[in-house]
Amino acid sequence: MPTFRITPKVTIPLNGGIRMERTCQPIDIPVPFGTRPFDSVANKERVKSILAARGYDFTGHESYLTQGFFDVRQI
Repeated sequence: MPTFRITPKVTIPLNGGIRMERTCQPIDIPVPFGTRPFDSVANKERVKSILAARGYDFTGHESYLTQGFFDVRQI
């Protein structure tokens, strides 16, 4: 599985007053071959679950899960 490193481009407000700061540590996301983290619903769910494990609940804020809000680099 290829792995991508995502970093927020802007500060993202989330539920309960939590914010994902632009300066937070990059997060590594493994995805199936031939895809990118935000290419499909399944990959977005994978990203969402990995972010939730880090304390960032994107429930209701799925519209932020795009390359417009995250810098995506393959590692």
